Amino acid sequence: MSTVQVIKSDFIKFNVSPKFKIMAEKKAKEHGMTVSELGRMLFGAFVTGMAKPSFDISSEFLEMAEQAKQDYKDGKTVSFSSTDELFKYLDSTK
Repeated sequence: MSTVQVIKSDFIKFNVSPKFKIMAEKKAKEHGMTVSELGRMLFGAFVTGMAKPSFDISSEFLEMAEQAKQDYKDGKTVSFSSTDELFKYLDSTK
């Protein structure tokens, strides 16, 4: 296997939530790796075809998504343009 030297900016960066980053750090630590090493390993496995990201989606979840899609089409949903609007709505439903 041949390798080439790369600079840090050659790696793809992803923005993730702080909670997700903590989860990734814990998982990497379980296997004695840094988050960067874990990310490179997983990305490499994916692009080489060694691993394929997949998961089963429950039928209940799919039904819920279809219902939400239909509600949106029927105009039964509420849209928010700011967090203030969201919190005002949540407070009004208590």
